[in-house]
Amino acid sequence: MALAFLHSTDTDGRHTAPKQEVEVLQQMPDGSYIVRTPAGVKCTAIFNIFTGCFFADDVYGVLDD
Repeated sequence: MALAFLHSTDTDGRHTAPKQEVEVLQQMPDGSYIVRTPAGVKCTAIFNIFTGCFFADDVYGVLDD
């Protein structure tokens, strides 16, 4: 489990929504990740080394099972 900002909860463009736990499923060769959100959505994410959190795109980066 890892902390992530979800795109669907970003209402003002500044990621002020609380972080949520996501399950990291796989790291891709390009450095991105595949994660599963608390709602069960499988999507792409990136890790930001400056914030120490993932940024999960559960709006446009949704993956089919």
